[in-house]
Amino acid sequence: MSGVCKLLVIVFIINITTVKCYYNSSCSEIVSNIRHPKRNDTLVRIKIPNPPKNFRQLTLKVLYETREKFKNDYHGFINLRWPLAETMDRITSGKSLIYIVHLPMLLRIPHIIFVSLNDTPLCIIKKDPLKRVVELKHNLLPPQFNPASLPIISTTEATSTTSTTEAPYIDEMPKSSEPEGPDTFFRKELDELSKGCGHINSDDNFEFKDNVRLRQRQWPWLAAIYINSSTSEFHCSGTLISDRHILTAGHCTYYNDRKLTPNLLVVSLGRYRLDDWEEPLSDNYEVSSIDVHPDYNFGLTSEADLAILKLSRRVRFRPTVRHLCIKTDFEQGFGPTEELGYVAGWGDKTLASKENREIVEESSVAKLHVAPIISPEKCVNETRKLEKFITDNTFCARSPNGVSGPCNSDSGAGLAVAVFQKFYLRGVVSMLAVGKTALDCDHKDFVVYVDVYTYTYWILLKIFEE
Repeated sequence: MSGVCKLLVIVFIINITTVKCYYNSSCSEIVSNIRHPKRNDTLVRIKIPNPPKNFRQLTLKVLYETREKFKNDYHGFINLRWPLAETMDRITSGKSLIYIVHLPMLLRIPHIIFVSLNDTPLCIIKKDPLKRVVELKHNLLPPQFNPASLPIISTTEATSTTSTTEAPYIDEMPKSSEPEGPDTFFRKELDELSKGCGHINSDDNFEFKDNVRLRQRQWPWLAAIYINSSTSEFHCSGTLISDRHILTAGHCTYYNDRKLTPNLLVVSLGRYRLDDWEEPLSDNYEVSSIDVHPDYNFGLTSEADLAILKLSRRVRFRPTVRHLCIKTDFEQGFGPTEELGYVAGWGDKTLASKENREIVEESSVAKLHVAPIISPEKCVNETRKLEKFITDNTFCARSPNGVSGPCNSDSGAGLAVAVFQKFYLRGVVSMLAVGKTALDCDHKDFVVYVDVYTYTYWILLKIFEE
């Protein structure tokens, strides 16, 4: 191992582009598989931390192996997770570089055994001599560097080299093979999903201010998640994202450090008061399945702290129950940080402000919090309690008053942003700063949210798979 890294140091001196040496014998830290139910390929996410900021060209090489024979000449391709301009911004700001590898759909998911960036190995797994190996490459040129001596290479082109133990051959991907994002291959489903989402009931002239208790119907996608027991203990919050799915935090699928099974959870929608189980406008749903994001490590980080609960029956939308929108415009994304986020939940028991006097002190009613969003970098500089939970796939937010905000049992609650008079899901509550006691929260510190936009692919796959 040390010999490999020493050799790479010599290469770095010669090469203008430097890449951090963090060779790993396992690819699980940077590679995650997502099988797509409605296309003839498999999506693989490759995350490159700390990519070089100054480079002439970045070449990603991926090797995968399979025992199966290909049905045609399609062996896969690689494209960037983000548009080129946004990718360059992320690299400049020190964020991870993310690729999406499209592999042919076979009976068994192809196994990635090697990843390198500019010939620097990032992970290596021992090759199976009985399997054939396929090589895919992706070349990235920054927009400002385009000398006549080098070809202009599209960020979505790839060259695949397929070899067996007998004889290698090269297969060029046709230039007409354009990668599709979720907004393309889910077009029909997305159109249906977006109908009626993100609209609030504004017939009572309620002002969305910080630290006010909600009236009924004002946050119709808010879900209460209970432990299915004789006491029906309130456990976490969640967000209705379709007529069948609740998005919550991955750690909400654990109770006393034990993994919960679907039969141990009940989801309540249209709920206003937590302590009124027979509330007339609310409905309770059993859970048929739980999907935790495969990259989540319970208790260790906020990275991929997401879970989707599939309800046992479909939800009937009405004024008290609607789903929140999921933003799928992959060319534009969300606005800059410091935009206002809105999050509601039942956890904060501090006295509410007096815009709605009749329910100021009713602690069993959900409360709304307004929280400006800040970047992970700024959050790391301003917090110490939660620093280890902050990654480039999270963001932070907190109420400006410093006396209220999400608290115990608000884990999994969705933070929404307003875009053209509709609300979109922006983040999920993952980690809170504890106050003076275990039951208290430090509202002067930030709340760490999972950046939902980063995981849109996975969320859509779970919604649309049957």
